[in-house]
Amino acid sequence: MCQASMPLMKKKVQDSSCDPIDFESEKSQCRGFHGLSSITTNEAMSSLTGVTLSIFSFLLNLLPDCKNSKVDKKTKLLITLVKLKTGLTFTAMSVLFDIHRTTVYRIFINNLQQMNIIIKNFIFWPSKVAVQTTLPEAFKIHYPNTRVIIDCTEVKTEVPPEVKHRVLMYSDYKHHHTIKFLVGCAPNGFISFLSKCYGGRAGDCYITNDCGLVDLIEPGDVVLADKGFPQIQTKVDEKNAIFVMPPFCTKDQFSPDEVDETYNIASVRIHIERVNQRIKDFYILSKVPASLFSHIDEIVFVICAIINIQKPLFKERDQSTTECKTKE
Repeated sequence: MCQASMPLMKKKVQDSSCDPIDFESEKSQCRGFHGLSSITTNEAMSSLTGVTLSIFSFLLNLLPDCKNSKVDKKTKLLITLVKLKTGLTFTAMSVLFDIHRTTVYRIFINNLQQMNIIIKNFIFWPSKVAVQTTLPEAFKIHYPNTRVIIDCTEVKTEVPPEVKHRVLMYSDYKHHHTIKFLVGCAPNGFISFLSKCYGGRAGDCYITNDCGLVDLIEPGDVVLADKGFPQIQTKVDEKNAIFVMPPFCTKDQFSPDEVDETYNIASVRIHIERVNQRIKDFYILSKVPASLFSHIDEIVFVICAIINIQKPLFKERDQSTTECKTKE
């Protein structure tokens, strides 16, 4: 048979490269970020916002309803908390939430100011009775009258645009421009005092004397601090209170009593260190941009208020372990 007369057996092959792209189908299969609906677990919520799902709902109920706004209040709160926790730029967040950069900035600032008013009572100075009632076991051995543990926290910033601010904010300790604020916590880890923010040039003693903390101290109170507060001793003594900080080494080495005292103070001051770590877990403070300098007090306050409604700073087991080590 002539090969030319044989019917041609063509295999049907679909050339997908020529087909029109089904964008809607691809979009439906996309598993990217779709706002609050994408966050379904406490782990996901905590990593993005620093709060659990229940705390998010609690804060949401405190905020007023949005009127004449294209962005609902759930998204606004999410934007605010994500900015505080992750420190993403407003440009990056505009891509994430599909909202213009200036709108994201405006939402963040407005919500930040609202939250400062709504949760202003989340940080307060508890009564002496309340502090004693919640006193952890670790404090009952050596410092049963502890009222507050204090420390100054320092966070880096961008270089300030104005020369006078550069001078005030340059920290000789950090060798960088910084913002500094005083944090005081009760023995149970509750943030009971927060100062306004100062430039990094301000010393710890100056901040403590200027912020009004000493005015809250009552007779018989014990104030725990580190070695950065030597000039506070006189102020606290005038209140008939006791100021406790680690001893300075005046000889070649510490005496056995000084070693014990240093250890005992460190074993209970660890709580303020944990508080400071929680504060710095909000990465907006990893390097504060110049555009947010005017709102830094509001930012720090909201972060500390959120920390106060999180899970306890430490478990009872941690207290027992500290107590046992102190006894040894």
